Amino acid sequence: MFSWHKISKKPLIIAHRGSSATAPENTMAAFKKAIEDKAQAIEVDVRLTRDMRSSSFTIPDLNGLRMDAGR
Repeated sequence: MFSWHKISKKPLIIAHRGSSATAPENTMAAFKKAIEDKAQAIEVDVRLTRDMRSSSFTIPDLNGLRMDAGR
């Protein structure tokens, strides 16, 4: 289990939005790849929707978004 209180002298590897270089960011595929790549932490952007549900989808404007990107 990660703890900020037990940080070693080695660099901490944090996967920003998962392994976003190899999978669509903030997806389970990106999170699983980050774990496979031995990331020590995963940074996730979480927002609340108007109906108070949590979402890690952070694109404010969906115009021009390709839903098949990364497949």
